[in-house]
Order: sequence, then structure tokens, then C-alpha cells
Amino acid sequence: MKQTPKVLSSADGKLRVVFYENENGLFQWIEQEIIPPDPDLGHPDPEWGPTNHIPSGYFARLDEAEGEARKIVGWLRESK
Repeated sequence: MKQTPKVLSSADGKLRVVFYENENGLFQWIEQEIIPPDPDLGHPDPEWGPTNHIPSGYFARLDEAEGEARKIVGWLRESK
């Protein structure tokens, strides 16, 4: 049974890190940023998109994935 994704958000709400279990039962994380709405391109609402960071590796446990993210993602490392 897949674990529900865990989300940690920046204080300003413009960045987040999503931790998820992939189809092989391993955990990964991805940093995302909020993309403003652009009605001209057919996106009337803000949406989440990936930042330019390298995707994470694979982890056997969620806490291992979170530990790596806290070392790499600057705003997450500085948050308590």
C-alpha cells in the first residue's frame, strides 16, 4: 500500500518539497515552485511546477529522503 505523499512548504508558500513513494516502493522527493496563472496559455489558476534542481535519488524509507532534502534544499535546511 502506497504511503500518502508528504509536503513541506516554504514560509512564503511559493516553494514546496513533495516526498512520494514511487511504483517500486521506493521514496523520492522533488522541489516545486508556484507558477503564476497565465490565462493566455490556458492556465487560469496558479499551479506547481518543478524547479531547476536535480531530482532526488531513491530511498528505502521516507525519513531518509527527507534527511537528504533537508541537506540539499537551502530554504528547507534553514527552516526548523
